[in-house]
Amino acid sequence: MAKKTCLVTGGNSGLGKTSSILLQKASFQVYAGDITEKNNECLISAGVTPLFLDVTDYESVSESVRSILATEDCIDIL
Repeated sequence: MAKKTCLVTGGNSGLGKTSSILLQKASFQVYAGDITEKNNECLISAGVTPLFLDVTDYESVSESVRSILATEDCIDIL
């Protein structure tokens, strides 16, 4: 069975970072979107894919979704 794909907003710190890592450990394919690039090394070492995402900018959201859908069939969990 294929992994479910998750997009976690605010994924580089706090609850978003913790959620991203726990979802990855639970065998989800996780993309952690955030406007900062801090903590990316920690996410990458956990198997999470960080990406730039500004939820207040339509173009940023569209580009992030396009980027994910270029390699995944769908986004199962937001």
